[in-house]
Amino acid sequence: MRRKVAKALAMNNFNLNPQQLAAVNDTEGAVLVIAGAGSGKTRVLTARVCHLIENGVDPYNILAITFTNKAANEMKERIEKYLGSQSVWTSTFHSMCARILRFDADRIGYTKDFTIYTDLESERVVKRVLQDYPQADPKNKGDYLWHISRAKTLDMSPEVYYDAIKNDDNDAYNIFQIYSRYEQELKNCNCMDFDDLLLKTVQLFRECPDVLEKYQRRFKYICVDEFQDTNKLQYDIVKMLSKLNGNLFVVGDEDQSIYSWRGAEIKNILDFSKDFPNAKVYKLEQNYRSTTSILQAANNVIKNNSNRNEKTLWSEIKYEDSIEYYEAYNDRDEATYVARTINTLHRNGENYKDMAVLVRANSVTRQFEEEFNLHGIPYKVFGGFRFYERKEIKDALAYVRLAINPSDNDSILRVVNYPKRGIGNTAVQELQDVAKAKSATMFSVLLNPEWLTPTTAKKLAPFTQIATDLVQFSKQMQAVEFVQYVIRRSGLEAALSQSQDPDDANRLENIEELVSAVQQFEQDNDGASISDFMQSVALVSDTDEMSGDDYVTIATIHAVKGLEFDDVFLVALEDGIFPTQRAITAGDV
Repeated sequence: MRRKVAKALAMNNFNLNPQQLAAVNDTEGAVLVIAGAGSGKTRVLTARVCHLIENGVDPYNILAITFTNKAANEMKERIEKYLGSQSVWTSTFHSMCARILRFDADRIGYTKDFTIYTDLESERVVKRVLQDYPQADPKNKGDYLWHISRAKTLDMSPEVYYDAIKNDDNDAYNIFQIYSRYEQELKNCNCMDFDDLLLKTVQLFRECPDVLEKYQRRFKYICVDEFQDTNKLQYDIVKMLSKLNGNLFVVGDEDQSIYSWRGAEIKNILDFSKDFPNAKVYKLEQNYRSTTSILQAANNVIKNNSNRNEKTLWSEIKYEDSIEYYEAYNDRDEATYVARTINTLHRNGENYKDMAVLVRANSVTRQFEEEFNLHGIPYKVFGGFRFYERKEIKDALAYVRLAINPSDNDSILRVVNYPKRGIGNTAVQELQDVAKAKSATMFSVLLNPEWLTPTTAKKLAPFTQIATDLVQFSKQMQAVEFVQYVIRRSGLEAALSQSQDPDDANRLENIEELVSAVQQFEQDNDGASISDFMQSVALVSDTDEMSGDDYVTIATIHAVKGLEFDDVFLVALEDGIFPTQRAITAGDV
């Protein structure tokens, strides 16, 4: 009896409006919830999960997918708060796929300790590949990376992608060669990039029906947040997983689709009812975040879009002077106006952390940064160097990655001579050349010094011993103990502590903070391994890194999607900047 009372109390705490409640109560079959901005979609998703559990669904059989780790953690906390349940699988698409692949990657030719490459590491691979294709312009490295990501997002092999673009792109054959070689390099190193996490999961499900069926039988109810931001692979995964039971609950709003450049396909939400003919559709139009005047302005702008589900947001929050317009003489005048207004607001008792300056692109921020410095306004450009992007942290983690996955050539190249141990470019080049000639990993070459010239073998011997020690102890130590060992055995601790460079003292503190991070991760995740920690680091998103200090946020609109501020300055609203010239030329506005 006590349990039933507790559940009833939990549902009362959600305070759902009639439209939200109707969507939550519709538990069977396909459901599309078109949720306008600020309409309480996270509350609806959480209430939906709790409602399923209250009605006898095992939490183990529920999958909830969000787009940021922050959103996933918030949902977990809310579910635990209301029901005490910790068994619901709540994660991002990439985290979910990484977890699935950790169990069965060996079924598609990888080991379960594969490395997840960041964008920077993928960039280094392409840069290295370009050295073997002199006809390809190294300056186009970014374009090649974009094509590789686009091809993977569209589920296209190098051959299929080449056929798709060869008549429209003069560089198509170079793209084909570099994409093919890039894939080969990653496979040889037992590595996957972010797009691979999705692509290889689809491959696993297609080639191993028993694996797909295992997850279909587990996930009897699937909920997806921010559905308008899904790409082809993500939608394919959702359709595969939901095919057996058919219980798919998606929440989204095509009016908030801003990630087409990242592969998001707005047609996924617009065509949902075609893909699921019996789907029920609910609209959430009451906004709990903004004033009536803001919503009226937004409605008047967005109604000009042709590809959308008709909806009109409304609010009970009345404050008619909530939009102010200022036409500046130039960018400096604009920045000065914003700075003075922020100072006025702050003098009147508002916190800097409740203010944001939103731009279309980071290139616009310079003038505002200068003015803020001039006026003594603390600020942070959202997207600067974050903890895991600092050199000393990346060096330490490269050693850890090498220990977990010795086939990771990029990690070896990063640390083979750091800290300095007398290994020059000639020795490193020979290591790479021999590995390439023998179709072997660099670690294999290190373990076979007879493949190298005596001079090079001798120079590499100390590093080889370090690497083999790390590989050995990675399997024997707890995560935090192993990271402490890595810092000592690699020589990082000694190099930084003995350095005369005053900045190295701060770097050593950052290394110590890394140990604290691993320790905290172990405490929060019982039984977690060093591989689990590395996966969490690889999957961390920009939004997850924001801190709560008192500073004005300067950020792109993309970066702050889903966040809230009391005072927002939307700047540089002029043709060619916002909207961009590319959007104007393409006829998108």
